[in-house]
Amino acid sequence: MTNINNRHDPRNEKKKNPCRRETPIPRYDRTAEPVRHLGVGIDTARYGHHVTFLRDDKELAAPPLPITESRSGYQKLQARLEQLHQRHPTAHIHLRIDAAGQ
Repeated sequence: MTNINNRHDPRNEKKKNPCRRETPIPRYDRTAEPVRHLGVGIDTARYGHHVTFLRDDKELAAPPLPITESRSGYQKLQARLEQLHQRHPTAHIHLRIDAAGQ
């Protein structure tokens, strides 16, 4: 008689998430060369927005930031932009808004 608990059940296997990064978590430290341009992309949606921050070498300048359309959400965005400005005071900021439904 086979013990049911010892059988291989594919439903119990951990599935790999294709969107999950297998690389180490990126660091957002200063680079050897000064950053001249920062890209800020805002992807808007009905129930919240997603903001991405890139250096001119296309690497993340800061962790992505989900925000809501509220006072606290905009305060988080303002704080992150101020942090980036302090870290890269001479960089030009380029903003792109991807408005939902446009």
